[in-house]
Amino acid sequence: ELDRRIDQYRDLINDNKPHTAYSLLESLEKDIPADIDPRIKYRITANKAACNLRLGNMDIAAKGYLESYAICPDAPKADAHKVLGLVLQNKDKEAFDFGLECIPKTQDQQALFTNLLIAKKGLPEEEKPFEFIPDEIQDDTNILIAKIDYLRSFNNRPAWRELAHYATEKYPDDDILKRFDAEATLDDICEKIDASVLDRLDPG
Repeated sequence: ELDRRIDQYRDLINDNKPHTAYSLLESLEKDIPADIDPRIKYRITANKAACNLRLGNMDIAAKGYLESYAICPDAPKADAHKVLGLVLQNKDKEAFDFGLECIPKTQDQQALFTNLLIAKKGLPEEEKPFEFIPDEIQDDTNILIAKIDYLRSFNNRPAWRELAHYATEKYPDDDILKRFDAEATLDDICEKIDASVLDRLDPG
């Protein structure tokens, strides 16, 4: 029953209703006994952190994600949440190194590798930045979104545009990827226009 209620509140967060979800999570937190399963405490704390993240309260969200890991480090997404908490505290290198250590034991590869890519944005650019991701999830939807976001953060225009088009062909119904695809097309057009304008400048 508690899991079902938390699932409902999580869905409210995903429906962009973090204020409502946070209030419900706080009420639930007050009602549960002190000796409740740590996994339930973890889920409440992590979802409250997600609410704060949506509301722009980055410092509070970071503390919440780190607290959730401390409550139940064996939860499936706990290590991914710690990575995200450290990133929100601008500790990108610490977040990435911790995430790499968690790879052999993680229970949710998609969540961990997505957040590792978020951490990697704060590190120096590499020529082959995605080699650490297992082949079987290289084309996971959220991984593709994180990879495009990573390439955009370094202004690698040809690479992110190509990946955006590829990802949209693979998942044509994903709204975020459709937006990336449209932005890639627009970015390509704007780059060509900028180049044609330079070509028309009078060299004097």
